[in-house]
Amino acid sequence: MIFHLADLTWGSANPQFVRGDAYNDVVYSFQRPVVAGIYVIAMLALGLHLYHGAWSLFQSVGLNNERYNRARRWFATGFAGVIMIGNLLFPIAVQAHWITLQCPHTYPTTAPCSRSSPVKS
Repeated sequence: MIFHLADLTWGSANPQFVRGDAYNDVVYSFQRPVVAGIYVIAMLALGLHLYHGAWSLFQSVGLNNERYNRARRWFATGFAGVIMIGNLLFPIAVQAHWITLQCPHTYPTTAPCSRSSPVKS
């Protein structure tokens, strides 16, 4: 969590960070394989956490019955899976070059890309 804030909010862990340019900040961050790998591991842990939470939610409200367990498992798996897969697509898309920078920065810079900037790849 601290690294996430330092990398994408404060910019102290991302040498190409430009405040207000979230798209390029995320792309620059996930271009670093170590950062992408750590993010993937964190998202797998989040998926397990969400599965457990979604499964336990029904127990907490009293729906702990063999009749409901199959539906609870499907719900917990689907809920956690959708969020986890959605979040995993960010680093995968950057590492696979499915998405690229909107306008590459020249370091050091403090100005976000403007909407009128030509798109470069």
